[in-house]
Amino acid sequence: MDRSPATFLALLVGGVLLVGYFVQKKTHPDGGPTTDPDVLASDYVRVETAINAAKGRVVLIDCWATWCGPCVASFPKLVEKNEKYGPQGLVVVTVNLNDADEADKVKEFLQKQNATFTNIQMKHEEAAYKGLKKRLGFGGGIPHAALFDRTGKRVWTGHPESPELESRLQEELAKPAPAL
Repeated sequence: MDRSPATFLALLVGGVLLVGYFVQKKTHPDGGPTTDPDVLASDYVRVETAINAAKGRVVLIDCWATWCGPCVASFPKLVEKNEKYGPQGLVVVTVNLNDADEADKVKEFLQKQNATFTNIQMKHEEAAYKGLKKRLGFGGGIPHAALFDRTGKRVWTGHPESPELESRLQEELAKPAPAL
């Protein structure tokens, strides 16, 4: 076996790159769902990336905050939907509207809820709210949910506990995935 410093260095660099790749895939696989309740502070582009990364699957996005009583009350149902419909092709993404300095509070809440899907803490900037309004039909009130079909087209908006959401979700999941 070659024990030269160049070989050692090449193996070391390769190992570091390989570990970095798997860490990145665990928390941010191509902009898609995370496996841990991470809070990803971001602008609106991150929301769009999450939707686009889930093409071929149904996407449910929920806008919420820890200071919003109805949001906190409806959050366990969101986790249930993720567990029930995830294997059928549902991708859940939450957009948190707490202030940036409350990331630890948000992460603690997500951990208690077992929220193992993508959680984006939106930066409070005009461009972000314009993106949310245009793409999610967000008018400023929370909780607010938006459902996207397997092609990435928004097909429903409203309160996340609406019975209409449940029936629409089942309807969209029953449709076959399009050829991409």
